[in-house]
Amino acid sequence: MKSVTNRLSGKYGATDKVTQKFLEYRSNTGDSVSKQASGAHIFRPANNKAEEIGTPVLTNYLSNDQFTEIWQTYGDWINLVTRVYVDKPYIEVEWVVGPLPSDHGREVILRYETSLSTNQKFYTDSNGREMIQRRLNKEQDGDEVTEPVSGNYYPVTTRIVLLDEMTGMQLTVLTDRAQEEHLLQMDR
Repeated sequence: MKSVTNRLSGKYGATDKVTQKFLEYRSNTGDSVSKQASGAHIFRPANNKAEEIGTPVLTNYLSNDQFTEIWQTYGDWINLVTRVYVDKPYIEVEWVVGPLPSDHGREVILRYETSLSTNQKFYTDSNGREMIQRRLNKEQDGDEVTEPVSGNYYPVTTRIVLLDEMTGMQLTVLTDRAQEEHLLQMDR
């Protein structure tokens, strides 16, 4: 996926650049900042750089008058299905990761990159209820985060919203299971 064009609303033809890719962080086993290792409920990458996980390979393509579906694999342990319906204002994305290779600890992410101008803020749900505004590199109390990667990840049970207030365009990711979401750069 390289871009999305909204053809169902009053903003016919409004296009936003949207890409998706899988990356991984190496897991931290404890360091001078904290002896806490990355694990099931703790996200502490060993460094601040995520590495891309291979190049997607197209494994199946199906298109009819209702939808277009694209199947991709990354290596032999990640599968991604992207489905675009002709008459729906959304795109479905399904992914399966695993079993993970056991050569080292890893934190796998699916990153969406967009051209929306978010003013370094985004919104996540609060356990499926209200939406909470989040800011890049800021704690809820306004203090700077101490760990720039893990400090910008937030628990999400239903959705995350990126809003471009200048254009009125919005990207919402609805989840079918609890995940972590983040904004790591100005417009990512």
